Amino acid sequence: MNYKQRLLDKLLDKFERSRAYLDESTARRRIMIQLSAEFPEYDIEKSETRSLVNSIVHDLAEQGIVGYDWLPHENGNILSRVWLRLDNLPCAYESAGRTPKKDKVNTVLSMVLDCSQSAALPWLQEFLSATRAAIETRRRAAPLLPDDVEQARAVLTALQGINDRGGEECLERVFSLQYFGNSKYFENNVRGKVASIIRKYLVEEGSDLDAPSDDEVLSQVGLVRSPEQIEFSGSMVGQLTGILVDFSAFKHGATINSPTVADLEIISLPSVKKILFIENKANYLNYIFRSKSDDELVIFHGGFYSPARGAFFQKVYETGHRDGVEFRHWSDIDLGGFRIFCRLQSSIIPELIPHFMDREAFISRRHHWVNFGEKYQAELKKLLELPEYAQFHSVIQLMIAEKAKLEQEAFLLS
Repeated sequence: MNYKQRLLDKLLDKFERSRAYLDESTARRRIMIQLSAEFPEYDIEKSETRSLVNSIVHDLAEQGIVGYDWLPHENGNILSRVWLRLDNLPCAYESAGRTPKKDKVNTVLSMVLDCSQSAALPWLQEFLSATRAAIETRRRAAPLLPDDVEQARAVLTALQGINDRGGEECLERVFSLQYFGNSKYFENNVRGKVASIIRKYLVEEGSDLDAPSDDEVLSQVGLVRSPEQIEFSGSMVGQLTGILVDFSAFKHGATINSPTVADLEIISLPSVKKILFIENKANYLNYIFRSKSDDELVIFHGGFYSPARGAFFQKVYETGHRDGVEFRHWSDIDLGGFRIFCRLQSSIIPELIPHFMDREAFISRRHHWVNFGEKYQAELKKLLELPEYAQFHSVIQLMIAEKAKLEQEAFLLS
């Protein structure tokens, strides 16, 4: 075992977590470890190990790297404490064979500044600005970026790639191959961190109790595992590459992908009087197979919709609004469902009406309520203070009183 390496690493780790790391001149407390409690490798029952560590500490002290004390009445035999000499830190790092954290962080800062020069996306600019401020004030990039230089470089490479593509849809593995030379590198190494950054600086949707998935978050910047599939059922006539397409022929539902959405022009919605968006896939399929009427257009909404799906919703809305169609949305009666509804209403369809999301619908399926805890209850209470959720305040008050929510699938049961 390399006792010298482990001892120096423990001391330097402690230093890099201390106030002294930010400003060595203000350090008032020694950066020290109690060997009996913090360095179990120092086994005083093993004379050979004890003598070896004693010799290592003595040598480090001779070099001006550490100071030390013996246990009372054990002078020259059993060490009590070892501390770092802050006036000789460069030698400590050199002896440990590691790069000072400040040097690593300065390298990360340089990369952040380089990335900032070409960042065009507002949310990316905000993230880079926050990261720069954190490094300059706290001398660390974490948790915004890894302090490790190579990990930080990989995250910034991915963010730069997203910026360069400008939201254009791209398969994740193709993106990974293009920017990392390996089709699985992005997924295996940086996907989660990149999704967390996008979630915080672009999405800002809800809380960790109902946060959109990594897939949903990454789709906001055009990174997808496979092309987005949009599903709907009803009377719709569109035009693709100059050819009229009547989707009403697909009685059991039609599916188009995101490139098709970009090419699609919706000409008309013949006989459609109501458009219903349904969040849950099982409810969507059950509805179009068993409940849909001829004057309805039913659209599978899913969770946090992507730009491609949003573009389709926008095209449907523009045509339906022109024809005076009624717009409804059906989601879970829970935090996520309310937020999904309000996002669609505020971003695309101001006239949107809730479907089976009121107090009566909630009570009708009381045997299928799902209980929740205090943290979830606190998040629900916040919605009572927001005017955009006023139409749900009545059912939210009941949910809070009963400490229960309801999933859409309950309406598939008798």
